[in-house]
Amino acid sequence: MGRSHRPRPSKLGKKLKQIRVGLELSQARMVNALDLSNEAVYPSSISLYEQGLREPPLKVLLRYAELANICLDVLADDRVKLPTEIPSKKANRH
Repeated sequence: MGRSHRPRPSKLGKKLKQIRVGLELSQARMVNALDLSNEAVYPSSISLYEQGLREPPLKVLLRYAELANICLDVLADDRVKLPTEIPSKKANRH
């Protein structure tokens, strides 16, 4: 079976980095904050996600959204901007 060729959100990596920086976490501390013992997530993984070189698993994206207090579609949809304040005071449901 080949890899899926669905389009990747082009702004996802930038949004993930904005969330981490907004939470004032290093890449290593972000791994701890994600608290996903069943997923193989390392500081190098965070770097690859932020550079857009690897797309994070759905569970990782869900935890980013929870930590930022935003809806998952804010991460997945390039047309939707992150709130200016992370974590958001109110979940962004457009």
